Amino acid sequence: MPGQGTDREMDSAFRTEKDGRPLQDHLSEHVGGTSDVVQGDILDPKKEPVALSASSGDDREPAAESSTQHATDMDIAQQIIAEDERDRKDRVWRRRNTTNPVLRALQVIMPYGGILSSAFNIASTTLGGGIIALPAAFQMSGLGMSIIYLVILFVMAVYSFVLLAIVSNKTGLYNWEIIARRLMGRGWDYFVVFVMWVLCFGGEVSYMIALKSILTGFLKNSPSAPEYVKTESGARLITSMLWIIVILPMCLLKEINSLRIFSTIAVLFVVFFTLTCIIHSGQSLSSRGMRKDLVYFQTGNTAVAGLSNLMFAFIAQVNAPEISREMYKFSVHRVFLSALLGLSLCAVLYFLAGTFGYLDFGPEVEDSILAMYNPMKDHLMAVSYVGMMMKICVGFAMHLIPCRDCVYYMIGTEAARVPWWKNAIFCSVQAGLTLVAGLFIPRISVVFGLLGGFCGGFVGFIFPSLFMMYSGGFCASRVGWGHFLGTYALLVVGVIAVVWGTGAAIYGAAMAPW
Repeated sequence: MPGQGTDREMDSAFRTEKDGRPLQDHLSEHVGGTSDVVQGDILDPKKEPVALSASSGDDREPAAESSTQHATDMDIAQQIIAEDERDRKDRVWRRRNTTNPVLRALQVIMPYGGILSSAFNIASTTLGGGIIALPAAFQMSGLGMSIIYLVILFVMAVYSFVLLAIVSNKTGLYNWEIIARRLMGRGWDYFVVFVMWVLCFGGEVSYMIALKSILTGFLKNSPSAPEYVKTESGARLITSMLWIIVILPMCLLKEINSLRIFSTIAVLFVVFFTLTCIIHSGQSLSSRGMRKDLVYFQTGNTAVAGLSNLMFAFIAQVNAPEISREMYKFSVHRVFLSALLGLSLCAVLYFLAGTFGYLDFGPEVEDSILAMYNPMKDHLMAVSYVGMMMKICVGFAMHLIPCRDCVYYMIGTEAARVPWWKNAIFCSVQAGLTLVAGLFIPRISVVFGLLGGFCGGFVGFIFPSLFMMYSGGFCASRVGWGHFLGTYALLVVGVIAVVWGTGAAIYGAAMAPW
């Protein structure tokens, strides 16, 4: 069965027939929580396997035979997960103790699998593309309502990381599709693949739209630029050249942690961009005073439309299982700290960029805020535009990894098993498709709204809560009232977000001028 990393290696190593079925299919019933023996204390890899002695007689009662059989299956599953965990730890240790001098230097600056590197990877997954649409989201929902949305989504996003870490810790699985298949049954994995692929592919398209918007701001306002590059086809040509030189090489890397240094630098550029937005807004407010057309609480479909954009800004869970798999000394607490640090940085930057961008331009900002500035006249903004291009390039590569893994899952393999040159060709083709789509879709808010409403609701809210419920032992007496109520709250919020957010996004896309 295809999986992620050592999970598939474990499957092949322990592939034994039981009752005419592969062992991993037999064990998936127990991992999925369908067995009363496994539920509640599901497959704890820290527990030592219990040796079962053979019965001295043939007159055992059927209940005793069933209990012994279930215990045997549970012990085998525990051994498999324990072996998988040892392989994961060994792999992380090799990455942290590399003999490559360049990688050793990077290890000193940003250790592989650490809390800080994981936090920057989480932040880099969603920052950049999301932040440029925040002022438009504040304009849609109103200043006050947007801040309320922001706080709720931040808390829910951090909690979803916690639930995904708990599920990985219970089951030893670090892949969205495998988790869905083992816990919820056949068919769910393909639905997860569909949602994840649409989300990541659409995210890459939005990054290309944003990159083209930045380059257009430079080219149209440059007095020395040739007239051709100021046209739409010229902007597409320059965007394609930048894609080939900068983005494509980063798309050929196989691991998320390979991008941790780029992620850190890119996040710092986003911080700089936010500061320039604050400075520009302060200058505008000092010259003309506070705008009179600001709205604090919008009504109607417009108020809900901003929710979809804000949801997209917090979709950092796409790489959550992979971050857990690559984490040094993986634990739920360390994942919580990484998510709290990374998403806190995102929330603060979103609040500042959304608030000051809306105060600066008011109802005039309807799409990407990058279209509202003139980088050729504002040198500080020009530097921040270059930094945002760097961030968008890194974010594009971060979204390509789960998008690539979805396709690999469908064809029954994984990145670790694919030769480098084949992986490079496949990633190049997929990245090329997103480039073409991004060059011809005009409005980034349309993409953000549709992706945030539908895919964001599933990935950020519904899937983590369902995985927690199906991972075994989900009752208040075992998981505690906090996790019990929190999981249901996350599920309810996700359903509301999918229904209302998607509907509002479709309505907004239909009414918006193209």
